Amino acid sequence: MYINDVSINIWGQNILGLVIGVLLSHLISRRPKIINNIFTVPISIILLLLTFLDPGLEGVHRWISYWAG
Repeated sequence: MYINDVSINIWGQNILGLVIGVLLSHLISRRPKIINNIFTVPISIILLLLTFLDPGLEGVHRWISYWAG
């Protein structure tokens, strides 16, 4: 990021996302297994699908291409 002159704000977002992810993973791993399965799997799938709502930046494409089009 430094070499490509990416703003420190973007760095901060990535670091904050990492910290939040680690904390959530730790909290989820400490809960009973039944609660984990009921909430974790659907929430994980929804969060993954939400990444496809953003069209992308500056011509950068996602690693999954659109077949219809």
